[in-house]
Order: sequence, then structure tokens, then C-alpha cells
Amino acid sequence: MKLTKNSENLKILIVEDEALIADHLAEVLASKEYTIVDIVDNADDAFEVLKSKEIDIALLDIHLIGVLNGIDVAIEINEKYKIPFVYLTSNTDPRTIEKVKQTVPFGFIVKPFQEDDLKPTIDIAYFNWKNQSNKRVVNSNEDDHIFIKEKHKLIKVAYKDIVCLEACDNYCKVHTKTERFMLSKTLKSLQEKLPVEMFFKTHRSYIINYNYIESILPKSVLINDKEIPLSETGRRALLEKIESW
Repeated sequence: MKLTKNSENLKILIVEDEALIADHLAEVLASKEYTIVDIVDNADDAFEVLKSKEIDIALLDIHLIGVLNGIDVAIEINEKYKIPFVYLTSNTDPRTIEKVKQTVPFGFIVKPFQEDDLKPTIDIAYFNWKNQSNKRVVNSNEDDHIFIKEKHKLIKVAYKDIVCLEACDNYCKVHTKTERFMLSKTLKSLQEKLPVEMFFKTHRSYIINYNYIESILPKSVLINDKEIPLSETGRRALLEKIESW
């Protein structure tokens, strides 16, 4: 396997609330020539490290100190930093697995972990993320539209005309300036096809087009006179992306 970047040079953030486990994990990874950028035990500190330091991959425990957990950190990474992450947890019940699947992790290490499993999991996670990212860049440069199936025809819809997308269970509403389409696809699957420079996920149920934002409120975004829910994490990420006077 050949990585664009040597695995030994990968810069790793460890987000783990059990100090003994975190220290042992850092020691093992350092012995395999990875660089440990930082070790934190809560989401707020993780956000600060992600914002201020260069990270190649993050290892996330699910249960952390404080209100926010590892899944919240994963959502922040997906919305803003676009780096791969691997969950490190002892929670393997079906409900937890279903929650973490929604964040599309690149790996899952069960505690207590086997030292020999760490390097292959991290290297494969980074390789898969890099390969996926390269494909996505090519696709976004080639296309400025999608085709939406409606009854017996395919309708060409330009990305710039999509105002927002709204999740409805396993369906998704696509709102354009003049029409509304109901697709039998999840919001997550559609998000993967959208150009990241134009669209932003404000909430687990909404994705908006930056160009249609009229105003940003404490807990919502106003688009076409409609208030779209805005999560606390989403608001923080959105405010950092835009320029305000």
C-alpha cells in the first residue's frame, strides 16, 4: 500500500477521557513513529486543537468529559476540517454503532485494543480517506449540476439553483428557487455529491446553499423568509467561514 504521505509522518489527535488509556495509546503510536499532536479529554479542547494545529487523523472516544461527546467532535470535523477520524470505544451496542455510522468514520477500534491492530487501522483509514477525497475533487470540477428523477424523466438542476435540502426520514426534499423535489435518498448520501464550497450543513436535518443566506440568527438561518434550524456547532463553524463587518 502506498500512501501520498508516509504513515510515519501522520499527525494524530487523540480525544480520550481515560488518562491511562490515552497515555498508553500515545506511547504505542509514538513507538510506531506517528506524531502525537495533542491528547484531550473533552470536545471543547478538541475543537481548539483542530482549529489551531495541523492534524492528519483523529482518534475519537465516544464518551468524553462534558456535555458534548465524540460524535459531536466527528460532526464538527465533517462540517469544517475534512480529515479522517477513527472511533476508539468500548461501546459496541447496535444503537451506538448506528449513531456513529451516520458520521461516516474511517475506522472503529474496540477497547481494550490490540496494539498490533492500531497501525493497520490508522494507515488504511488515511489511505481510504485520501483516495475518496481525490475522487471527490475530480467530480466537483467536472460537474455543476445533478439530474433528478421525477416520474418518467430526468430533470437537470444546477447546484446554484438549489436553495436547501431537508431530511424527511429516509427521504429528502430538494428545494430550488422555483420547485421542490422529493427524493428517496438520505440527506447524508446527497451531501456527498454536493460541492463543499457552496453547501453547508446547519443541522442534522438541513443543508443550505451559502448564496441564499439572508441573515444568521442565534439558532437559525433565514433563507427565502424561512428559518432553517442552526445547531450550536453549525453556527460556530458557519461564523468562522463567512466574513462579517
